This record gives sequence, C-alpha cells and structure tokens, in this order.
Amino acid sequence: MTGVPATTAMHFRNGAVAFAYLGTLLMEFVDEHKVKLDDTIERWMPQLSEANKVTLKMLANQTSGYPDFETDPKWLAAFNADPFHIWTFDVLELAMGNTDGSERDDEHRRHGHDRDPIDRCVPRTA
Repeated sequence: MTGVPATTAMHFRNGAVAFAYLGTLLMEFVDEHKVKLDDTIERWMPQLSEANKVTLKMLANQTSGYPDFETDPKWLAAFNADPFHIWTFDVLELAMGNTDGSERDDEHRRHGHDRDPIDRCVPRTA
C-alpha cells in the first residue's frame, strides 16, 4: 500500500504460491499415514457446513463446493476498509455458513479461496 512502510511484523497474502506448499504438506501427511485423501474435514472442522462430505482431496483439487469468499461483497467491503486485517475463521464464517454444496457438482467446480484457510487448520492437528 502506498505510503505505508513495511515492517517485519506485517503479514501478507501470498496467493497461489500457497497451493504448492499446502498440497506438498498434505501429501507428506498422506505418505506418513497421518491422513488419507478421502478423510472428510469434519475431523478438524466439524462446524463447517457439509464437513462430513468434503474431503482433503476435494480441498487439494479445488472442488470442495464452498463459495469463494473473495467474491463475497461483504468480504470485499471489509477487506477494502481494512486491508491490514488478519483474517482467520471470520472468513470461513462469512463465506461458508450458507452453502448447499451445489458448487460441488461437475458443472460448478472452479477455483476458490475457501481451501486456503481450511488447509492451514488441518496440518496443526494431523
């Protein structure tokens, strides 16, 4: 952001770079028999809607069916109002509280940012 000096205390969103290292970490856990790709995320995040249907494999290949929070008008307004906010589970609550899973079918599968905050939770508890 123009006029704001960077400090070592700042966090930044690294975008698509995360897909490579989160996928690699997931596969390391699979190789170590800590998780299976067919494990559902209810093991780690039972509060998410349809957590008993969404698998780690679906997260890894962007087919979880959760809405993309980065296209949500409420999230965009909040992000633009405070770009330095450190987003945590409030992103998940905003985007995933009201999904019916319709984006999980072949016609609606697409890239989404839903996986990133969820993937950060799984390694902590695997």
